[in-house]
Amino acid sequence: PDLNGVDNYFYNSNILSDVFSSGSGSLGVLMYATVAETAAAAGEGYLNPGLFFDNAPYMGLHFADNGARALIYDGAWEEVVVPCSTNAWHFVQMRWDGINLELRVDGGSWNPITCGTIGVMSGEIRSGYTYTGTNFFTGQIAEIITINETWDNGTFNNIKSYLNDRYSLSL
Repeated sequence: PDLNGVDNYFYNSNILSDVFSSGSGSLGVLMYATVAETAAAAGEGYLNPGLFFDNAPYMGLHFADNGARALIYDGAWEEVVVPCSTNAWHFVQMRWDGINLELRVDGGSWNPITCGTIGVMSGEIRSGYTYTGTNFFTGQIAEIITINETWDNGTFNNIKSYLNDRYSLSL
């Protein structure tokens, strides 16, 4: 759907534990941002518009002018950022295994950081705005793909091929 940056978002009553385990998960979002907000301070990526996050917040995939931001709270905020431009389609991919949190865009190299398990799994799932509900994503989110295991590169690449075919893209 098109998100105009003004009070458009998705939410439901599903919680993180309905989708992921605290120690592993994979997430892919096909997105097209037309505006990128100024990046929040390091460790505060949840203050930027979320592509997918929980309202507690204990995990999320967010977007700002410094790129895609994956974060998990494991007793401290663990965050990794990968550059991601506006005005183009991107497949943003995040995965964690209880030891590392990794992020990449369009099948590029993974950017890993050390990360434990997600601290709390009871937050409700959200997309399209910030944790505080004050800033909204401007652009389109075509697909959100989740699983409660850590996908390998081949699986992510197969999903990217599917998205390229389905949407006539060349990611």
